[in-house]
Amino acid sequence: MILSKEVTTKVDRFKVSDPAAMAVVGAVAKATGQNIDNITLSTSFIRRHRRKNRKEVATAEKIELPERCLVLLHCDAMQLPDIAGRRKRVEGLAIHVTGGDKEYLLEVAKIPQGTGHHMAEAVLKTVSDAGLEARIQGIVFDTTASNTGPNGGACIKIQEGLGRNLLGFLRAGTTSWK
Repeated sequence: MILSKEVTTKVDRFKVSDPAAMAVVGAVAKATGQNIDNITLSTSFIRRHRRKNRKEVATAEKIELPERCLVLLHCDAMQLPDIAGRRKRVEGLAIHVTGGDKEYLLEVAKIPQGTGHHMAEAVLKTVSDAGLEARIQGIVFDTTASNTGPNGGACIKIQEGLGRNLLGFLRAGTTSWK
């Protein structure tokens, strides 16, 4: 199958549009001697395969952290291009965990604003969905006000949501010099 998980994952990784992916898949099929008259090539076909393969890849990766190791939660807020096209940029929050020598991206959540409240809400939902509430022992963050604010910071709100204090680790290289 020319639209394997490996192919669609690479096309997604390099942000290739559906029409461009269709052109590449057609060229590769022709170059490898396949009869392109027998291959379905349309942008909607490519899009359906990409979506199907994304779901399969996402559900196939099971989180397997060693039982007796420190599990850290990482939260990275960023401005991302809006793929829906309504706005130029949206607030995104990459949520991942590390433990032992493993790292798992849980989600890149779209949040309405980059406030501590919205960040904590997204993190707590994602951690709960992954069933990791009891395993999280620390949080890694940068020193922005949305993370470290004494009342509304995401770190405080995440600890409140989990019902316990966590170890706090500042991410290296987060100081901005102007």
